[in-house]
Amino acid sequence: MTVPVIFSVNDQYVAPLTVAMTSLVHHVANDQQYHLIVLNDGLTAEHQHSLKQLARKNVSVDLVSMGNQFKQVLAGETGKLRGDTMTLTIFFRLFIAELFPEYDQAVYLDADTIIECDIAELARINLGHKLIAAAPDVFAGNNPEAAGYAEKVLGLPINQYINSGVLVMNLAQMRADHFSERFAALHAATAVETIAPDQDYLNAMCAGQVVFLPQIWNANSMATPKVDNPKIIHFCLFEKPWHYLNVTYAERFWHFAHLTPYESELLAQRNAYTAAEREHDREGAQALIARTVQMAQTSAPLINQ
Repeated sequence: MTVPVIFSVNDQYVAPLTVAMTSLVHHVANDQQYHLIVLNDGLTAEHQHSLKQLARKNVSVDLVSMGNQFKQVLAGETGKLRGDTMTLTIFFRLFIAELFPEYDQAVYLDADTIIECDIAELARINLGHKLIAAAPDVFAGNNPEAAGYAEKVLGLPINQYINSGVLVMNLAQMRADHFSERFAALHAATAVETIAPDQDYLNAMCAGQVVFLPQIWNANSMATPKVDNPKIIHFCLFEKPWHYLNVTYAERFWHFAHLTPYESELLAQRNAYTAAEREHDREGAQALIARTVQMAQTSAPLINQ
């Protein structure tokens, strides 16, 4: 059985993605087939070449430009989506079931991850009839201000609010449940703003349909305490090792960056990251928390219970 693993990226994020994919390929089993799929909104020829170089005898790499393909998926009921194709790229992962009907189950990973195991171990998790498997979002869980937002806007307790950067997706069940069509109709009908657009829709629509993963499968570099022996590391939100020194798990990122053509470029990004940019990140984190408080007080539920 082939293990499909799907990423979604723009051209500016190819260097970290290459590090993530390098770490994944480093741990694959020789007797297993893997299909790495990169959803994108256009990549340079140089970047396409570097990603395809990660292919192995048992690892295929496909780059799927989402222009025309995404427009086709948006036809019919899904054509109700507000906005144009470019602004809807953040929702790519919500359409994976329709995009890849040949697969019944797949792993989705954000590009800012490091994989420390054979990803087939995660791909084989039995979901039953549940829609996804995911780990709770520990950044939200560690900020009490997020609890009111999760409960009022998304309709679930904060300890059930999942991070969408590492997912096992039951594509067969999503198709049976017309998941993408339901999302399109909901997105078109609601005026509710969300904090993390695709992640929040996924949380609201999959409430009660989640297999919760332990944090070893999504070890957030910003969370405390540190997870020992993580299987997947996630440099989510602001503290990226290619921007900051002393990021938790950064040594694992640089271990695999050294095996890519982008180590020098990523080190240059870190060295060039300015005090003003760091201050902007701090303000962004504070603004995110403040917005959750404001929305918990003023917003309607995303899905009417």
